[in-house]
Amino acid sequence: MRAAIIIMVVFCFSFAASRADSVDSLFAPTFWEKLAKRIDYSDKTINLNIVRARYGAAALSYPNPDVKSEFSTVYLTQFDYGFFRWERDYKESGFAKFASETVFLGNLSSHMGLPIDDIDLKTTDNWRFGFEFTNGYGYDSIRGTGGTFFLFHGGAISWAKIDIENPGNSPEEQEKFDYFDENYKFGTIFETGAKYLFDNGVCFELSYEHNLVFPNFEGFRWFGTSIAELLFQRTIDYMGEDFLDDYPRYFPALNFMAKNCVSALFYEFRRNQMHWFFSSQSPISYD
Repeated sequence: MRAAIIIMVVFCFSFAASRADSVDSLFAPTFWEKLAKRIDYSDKTINLNIVRARYGAAALSYPNPDVKSEFSTVYLTQFDYGFFRWERDYKESGFAKFASETVFLGNLSSHMGLPIDDIDLKTTDNWRFGFEFTNGYGYDSIRGTGGTFFLFHGGAISWAKIDIENPGNSPEEQEKFDYFDENYKFGTIFETGAKYLFDNGVCFELSYEHNLVFPNFEGFRWFGTSIAELLFQRTIDYMGEDFLDDYPRYFPALNFMAKNCVSALFYEFRRNQMHWFFSSQSPISYD
């Protein structure tokens, strides 16, 4: 399975390179020249500072055979600050492209929402911070209504300090709780959603995220699985520009589906093995 994943990643990236270089003219841009152009932004790019406030509900799960307890719903309150690059009329009128980098500080707590009726559910409180990158394409043809509709994909690294407020129901369960309880732990986040950006800079957003918190940090295995996912994502970014030329009306939606399907698949496998496709422990999941 590991070899198959690695071969598939190498094949996808090699296919992108070969497609880019398979041109008739000696003066056509090479793969690397096109790659450099595609990660650049034009003079039409609008650069904004952004502040984002988020609120939502999440389910907490810990798929470990020693953990029999269930956890209460938690509620996210989070603030982000960063930069937003926005290019209207991208390639042709009616389309837009954006990318954003932010830092964030948030809290996931059992006590920030509806009352907890089931006393058997474990309650938790989690403070987290980290760095996030999001990008996507959108439809700017609705400018007459005052804004741009974006579909996006995002990824983040985070550090979380989880307080599991109730003791485990067995010594084995308590041992697993102790991996996390009141300790800073490294993790990753996958986010997907849609946002509507008005001309005055106000933005409304609806999103879903899957946050993994690891019981320990295994650098080599984390790097290996992350690079595999990243190569898929960057291949989609690179090859997508050609599809934008061929299918401009459908490209924002196609790009959205392709990138998010890749991350959703990786994160579902990581739900039980945090560094899939390597053998590894189960993480705590928020989604």
